[in-house]
Amino acid sequence: MWEEFEPLIDHRGLASGRDRFRPQSAKTLGVPSFSFAETDFKIPRHMQRAFRRLIDRGFCGYTVADDPTYLQAIVSWMKKRRNWEVQQEWIIPVYGVLRTMSMALRAFSRPGEGVIIFSPGYTAYEGLIEENGRSLVRCPLRIGLNRFLIDWDDLEKKMSVPQNTMLFLCNAHNPTMHVWPQEDLRRIAVLSQKYNVAVIVDETFADLCFPESPMTNYGAIAYGQPHCMIINALSKAFNITGLNTANAILPDEQMRRRFMEVFRAEQRGSGSIEPFAREALLSGYSDEGFAWLQRLFAYVKENFTLTEQFFAEQMPQVKIYHYDCAYLIWTDWRALGLSEAELEHFLMEEAVFCVDMGYKYGPEGQGFARIHLGTSHANVQAGLQRLEQAARRRGWISTEGARTK
Repeated sequence: MWEEFEPLIDHRGLASGRDRFRPQSAKTLGVPSFSFAETDFKIPRHMQRAFRRLIDRGFCGYTVADDPTYLQAIVSWMKKRRNWEVQQEWIIPVYGVLRTMSMALRAFSRPGEGVIIFSPGYTAYEGLIEENGRSLVRCPLRIGLNRFLIDWDDLEKKMSVPQNTMLFLCNAHNPTMHVWPQEDLRRIAVLSQKYNVAVIVDETFADLCFPESPMTNYGAIAYGQPHCMIINALSKAFNITGLNTANAILPDEQMRRRFMEVFRAEQRGSGSIEPFAREALLSGYSDEGFAWLQRLFAYVKENFTLTEQFFAEQMPQVKIYHYDCAYLIWTDWRALGLSEAELEHFLMEEAVFCVDMGYKYGPEGQGFARIHLGTSHANVQAGLQRLEQAARRRGWISTEGARTK
């Protein structure tokens, strides 16, 4: 039933980042980690066939960036899957999400100006902002009953400061993996317009949103368009992070012109699409690609169920927050009463349940952890068993309850 997702990728000898950055304790024990936002699944078979056709033709040359077939595939996907009417001229094929955000910093802000991020937030934003000579401005999220919420008073206070000229918005939000409600996006758009703050939207995880949790594209909000740039990528959904490709969508002509000045200066020209990136998008943004994603959701949801049942039955001290997309979950370990160093030692060394520690996502992430579930059911079961055994040794599981099977 699950032959598309099992067996997993054999990372040996590939200089794979997922393998290279696996914590040492996991390498020593010979087990996978539950960190790093890249799945263990092979790319879809129909995408593999598209790559083989390109290889069979012996082509790996320059591929024009204004290819109508490529651009129309994006337009059609956004309309059909995201309910967003995009024009081809809004789209600029670019080289990776973070590189594009770096160019956006230079296009829409000046050295020393402030860039607002929600915290806990994606680890790379901090370095990206500071390396470009801008000032990081954290807007801590409030912890609600089952999800993280925007502190609107704090956000408006920070957006009203003339020196703060940009907001990085991640949707779905990394690391909490929740989609921002449409009303939240509207309120951000109103503040953006009021205070003339550019909103750079990272939609890296957008294609991984579950059907029951549809996301609203920020660019679809009319009064948000004059001040926004949307960056989309297939990398996380189809496990093609190594292609390092993305697409910037700028509905406003003036914003496009300003961005293109920086883009052309950096690329020494208009740039081109990598041929394999073109094939990846055409096969990913297709009916076959959509159907594959639905099967991916079904597979990964079994891992979510295993994990939720484990914590509910064995370690109810650990809280799982609401999530809207695969394959990461945000968990709260503060009830265990451990320091950050103690929690990290327990997870990494005692349980060898190697996750992304929450403190890496900002001060507001202390006591939390992001768990990666984009792997096999067997790996998740084995990891939870190690966690259970370590928790029992600590005395946190004192009775024989329902065990991880």
